[in-house]
Amino acid sequence: MGNKSKYKTKRILVATATLTIIASGMASSSDVFAEQKEQQKNLSTSLQSEKSVKSENRTFTVPGKGDVEVLKQQERKSMAFSPYEPTGLYAKPNEQITINVEGNQDIQVYIGTYSYDASWREDSKIKSFTLKPGINTIQSPNGGMIYFYNKQQGGTIRTTITTGGTTTPFFELGKHTKQDLINMLDQYPNAHAVELKGERVLITATPARVKKYLLGSNTDPVQLLKKMDEATRIQDKVAGLSEEQVDKHYVHYVEENHSPDYYMYATSYRTAYVGDAIQYVLDINKFITDGWGPWHEAGHLRQQSPWKFYNMTEVQNNIYSLSVEKAFNQPSNLEKSGIYPKAFQYLEQVNKNYDEISDVFVKLV
Repeated sequence: MGNKSKYKTKRILVATATLTIIASGMASSSDVFAEQKEQQKNLSTSLQSEKSVKSENRTFTVPGKGDVEVLKQQERKSMAFSPYEPTGLYAKPNEQITINVEGNQDIQVYIGTYSYDASWREDSKIKSFTLKPGINTIQSPNGGMIYFYNKQQGGTIRTTITTGGTTTPFFELGKHTKQDLINMLDQYPNAHAVELKGERVLITATPARVKKYLLGSNTDPVQLLKKMDEATRIQDKVAGLSEEQVDKHYVHYVEENHSPDYYMYATSYRTAYVGDAIQYVLDINKFITDGWGPWHEAGHLRQQSPWKFYNMTEVQNNIYSLSVEKAFNQPSNLEKSGIYPKAFQYLEQVNKNYDEISDVFVKLV
């Protein structure tokens, strides 16, 4: 993709992966006296922090955000947002997980994370189950993180994972601090995954890369998630959707380690970042100043079919990227790359075929 080819190494991925998801993805659901007081305060804070990290939440009130496929159609999006509501618990392969569902509504549960546990070609490895009210026992041959999915529009369903599942680092905006994340990583160094949840975004990454790129860049996860939520809301506005109207399911940013021929990609339910490409998500400075890749991939999830004209897959989504770039007060990518002179030169041509412009950035202008 011209001078931004690193963000998209395979053109066919979006369309192909979308078909793969449709076929297999949803088949089965926080002075001496002064010094002494400060030491006491620090000790108390430390003990509270340690307690909060070690306490294991197994009861969940799962909000009904609607059916992701129905919302995709309502918003005319090319791809659905993530159905996942994370639990912070990991199911080992073939481990029996017992879940109690209160009330009288069914709820879906997933074991496994799209793109994290398998490549985009292997979505069938992610297992979904429909749970009935009462006691349910499930297991997956592949294991993975446990997520709930409440398709109801409004209301909540209360669930409890009574047996099975291993605690992993799970950071929630508004509940945890940077020190909490450090404590979690220290406490669970070999965790299957680390997850960070904002109001509108969800991140899934390996402990090693969270340490390297998030903590290594001195990023505060609170500020990172707030900035990512902000980017999401900026893109909402481009799509013509208010906070009340928009699909509240998460935009999912996933570290992917199964497709070395790719760099970043988007398909139904997630955006994915192969290997070290996840640094553009985890490092707040890179997300703000060099985040075209993540903005671009999130833009793919937003592409609306009524104005997704011929040959526009890698063009239209960049309107969302440009909007975030401008809102973050970053220099224009089009100006930095000298795109405007190329576009004006093209417009001076006698014969023009806009559908066949090869440079996607010239086409964007």
